[in-house]
Amino acid sequence: YDISNDFNEARPDLAIEAVQERIRPGHYNTDLGNSLATFARDHMGTVDHRTTVIILGDGRNNYNDPNLRDFEDIKRRARRVVWFNPEHPRQWGSGDSDMPKYLPLCDAVHRVSNLRELVAAVDSLFTARR
Repeated sequence: YDISNDFNEARPDLAIEAVQERIRPGHYNTDLGNSLATFARDHMGTVDHRTTVIILGDGRNNYNDPNLRDFEDIKRRARRVVWFNPEHPRQWGSGDSDMPKYLPLCDAVHRVSNLRELVAAVDSLFTARR
């Protein structure tokens, strides 16, 4: 579901309410592989050797195809790929987690489950240069 217009046309609190009314919980599942395909189809032209791609998510696909092909294409074009994952690394690879498949294609992976970890991860973007 594209919810961009909801947020373009209404205050955030009203947009969230409208989205939650229209898209009921349980009627969708995470499908990162599909999101990567959409990104590759619609935005790959914006990724080049100057681009840092930041992925925010837990790396879970609900047993869908992780779409490593498009992720590899993004990696090949980008300056670097950084992943912010809210889960503890011990959970990566458990259940429907495809994080171990994405991990080797990332230049950096950070656990980001609170503000302190987010600050540290963002700071690392400016200190760990190639």
